[in-house]
Amino acid sequence: MRFHYPLISRCAVALFAIVACAPSSHSAPLDLKTAVDNALTQNPALHGARERVLESGYNTSLVGAGLFPVLRAESSATYRKDAVAGKTASSVAFGGDPYNVYNASLKLEQSLFQWGSFSAVRAAGLEQKKVETDVLVAERNLVRDIIKAFYRLSLQRNVIEILLDEQKVVDESLRTAQNRLRLGGKKVDLLQVKVQAALLKPRIETARIDLASSAAELAKLMGETSGSNFELRGRLPFLHSKSLATKLNLKEFTLPELDRLKLAREQLDENRSVLLGKHLPSVSLLGDYNFANFTKSDLFDKASNAWSLQLLLKVPLFSGFSSIYERKITNSREAQLELEERDLRNLVSLEQIKSRKALEAAELSLASAVEAESLARESLKEGRRDYSYGIIDFLQYLQVQRSNFDAVSSLNQLKYDNIAALTDYFVASGQPLGLLINLLAEEEKKL
Repeated sequence: MRFHYPLISRCAVALFAIVACAPSSHSAPLDLKTAVDNALTQNPALHGARERVLESGYNTSLVGAGLFPVLRAESSATYRKDAVAGKTASSVAFGGDPYNVYNASLKLEQSLFQWGSFSAVRAAGLEQKKVETDVLVAERNLVRDIIKAFYRLSLQRNVIEILLDEQKVVDESLRTAQNRLRLGGKKVDLLQVKVQAALLKPRIETARIDLASSAAELAKLMGETSGSNFELRGRLPFLHSKSLATKLNLKEFTLPELDRLKLAREQLDENRSVLLGKHLPSVSLLGDYNFANFTKSDLFDKASNAWSLQLLLKVPLFSGFSSIYERKITNSREAQLELEERDLRNLVSLEQIKSRKALEAAELSLASAVEAESLARESLKEGRRDYSYGIIDFLQYLQVQRSNFDAVSSLNQLKYDNIAALTDYFVASGQPLGLLINLLAEEEKKL
């Protein structure tokens, strides 16, 4: 479907001087795909989310490091003197005189059995997957916001163009009213046109502010630091939901929020084993390879060497009933996750219904707006003919022009509403936004 925009300025580059006088930071017009790519590459919040994935991965490795043996080297040099009071001379080292003691040792500690040790590693891995799911949510929401911000900026651009064209018509009508007043026309006609001109100025200024705000919002989402001056490529497209029926998979889809809850429940099961292991017996291997001597030069002499191996069994007997409360806490968290999942599924169903109805409403309104725009265009043709033949006066012709501008503005707004509703519908139904971007790009080529 092709839409026409009568009396709309074609100077797209000059239009963006309204946003700022500085030159554009983009050498080529910005399209939606480029905006999305820039955002996924440069958005600082998304970079932070990805960095948290790295942090979580390092934490998983840190937890896994606990399964490996711990080996440490220790050495000491002690200057001491033994007390001689109440002791025989033979039992006191060096007869009570000061002496040195040198020690060097290697100590090994290896956990052989600890219930839940592998569960702790798996729980850390599930935490990493949860953070990765958060990144998927952040990327999806960022792309959603980019689509809306991109076409909101395009909408504001069209609003400016329409208002500038309307200003030209009002200025022309003002000159006509002034000429007619000199030829004996009515002053009230001139005053009415001046009223229209006065009302139009704040609308243009407001539209310029909205345009600058939309450009700044898009630049922020894209992670742009050099400014918010860019020229957009393309116009507002229109996609009908019926044309998407064969492209969407509404039976088999996944939502990252639901996947995250599933991972949280699996993690809770692993943590339950970790908590249980604190109250069960554990076995460790301890090794000690030691050198001790009174003379530093003879420290590593064979006669100074000693070693030992030890199996250490720990059996917790009483922990103040903490295991009971830990189980109750875990059961409470499990109940919370079940309720959260139920609430999320209800919310997803609600969002799907709301976005679908909003899409249907936008399409119905858009169909009426297309018809209104077509009728306004025909009315404009008739108004030009009647005005040229003197059948209607210039004030009536001005009203015909304004009706045409209103129809085009309404059409553009509804086309943006259609895109926003489509975007929300894709998100709520778990459809890839990349598909929507490609479909919008195809429709833009037809404009």
